[in-house]
Amino acid sequence: MYEIRFAPEALEEMRSLRAFDRQRVYDAIRDKLTHAPTTPTKNLALLAPCSLKITEYGPLWRLRVGELRVYYRVFEEKAMVLVVKVARKGRKTTEEVI
Repeated sequence: MYEIRFAPEALEEMRSLRAFDRQRVYDAIRDKLTHAPTTPTKNLALLAPCSLKITEYGPLWRLRVGELRVYYRVFEEKAMVLVVKVARKGRKTTEEVI
């Protein structure tokens, strides 16, 4: 089981969400990231590192929750998931959101 942690920026983004959206995101994180955060699914994907601004800590993963996106890193040696960003995607590309 993976421990879930939030970067300060991600916590601020979570606080800015409507209560309904915030609960949906928390539920998705609990359901999808605590047991298999690196198993690609329809809503969970590894992002290509060459096209992203944030690459200094290893691969970046994306969890899709409706129109919201949760970007996170997995630290296997610590069994930890670090949520680095939560954002509403809209019509923007992933690079624009990050």
